[in-house]
Amino acid sequence: MLPVNAKGEYFVTIGERLKEERKRLGYNQTDFAALYGVSKKSQIEYEKDAFSPTAKQLAALVPYGVDILYVVTGRKDEFTKDELELVGLFRSVTLEEKILIVQKVKERI
Repeated sequence: MLPVNAKGEYFVTIGERLKEERKRLGYNQTDFAALYGVSKKSQIEYEKDAFSPTAKQLAALVPYGVDILYVVTGRKDEFTKDELELVGLFRSVTLEEKILIVQKVKERI
């Protein structure tokens, strides 16, 4: 039985979340492990929580769609695809353009 927190919710480990992300993306252990340069044996050990991947290894999974924030913290990304696109566009403009955008939005509120 998994341990529970004060609210009675089950704790889910990093290994379990890593496995969940692997399955969500449709990878077997061998192919997933190859994405970030570890062996299948290491992947199995990570999923069993025998030990954990390094931050550098986890960062290597980001380009493949792995939600690293979720794997590490258990918190899922709650943005829609449109919201993520908007944030990306906002980040790509100059500070002056950001100020103008914010001013326009405030005018409409």
